[in-house]
Amino acid sequence: MTPGHGWELPPDKARIMRQAVRLEWLTVAYLISAVFFICLTLGSSQAMKTAWFEDILSFIPAARS
Repeated sequence: MTPGHGWELPPDKARIMRQAVRLEWLTVAYLISAVFFICLTLGSSQAMKTAWFEDILSFIPAARS
């Protein structure tokens, strides 16, 4: 992810941006693994199906007003 064309962030801000992007990717990987493992354990439990659906919905970004 680049902040834009024709300019760069200062070195200290660029480091923070790289850390933030890495943390975002780790969060997405964690959510995907949670959805996968809940899917493996669903069975016929309605509560587990609800938790699985809730985890899938967490991928949708919040609406802005």
